[in-house]
Amino acid sequence: MKRIKYIALHVKKYLTGFLHLVYPKICLHCGNTDITKFHVLCPYCYAQLPFTDFFEIENNNIDKIFWGRMPLGPSGAALFFTKNSIVQLLLFELKYK
Repeated sequence: MKRIKYIALHVKKYLTGFLHLVYPKICLHCGNTDITKFHVLCPYCYAQLPFTDFFEIENNNIDKIFWGRMPLGPSGAALFFTKNSIVQLLLFELKYK
């Protein structure tokens, strides 16, 4: 039984290494390999994201855009979008790749 666990552990290790060769886990912005599972940015690039906190503010800028156009409940945006920023790169990757 111990031998089977030993073999399974090594097979998993080699498969993980092979998958990293084919699909490397690197930060989409800086290329750093210090990312955790299911994330696309390293901790440094994540800290650089321009969060808006609009969901915590009543009558924020997003609400004002839609006033009088359509009935809308609480609204907001998670991130500020600017040209040549991390946010633009993430949206491009999501949309086209």
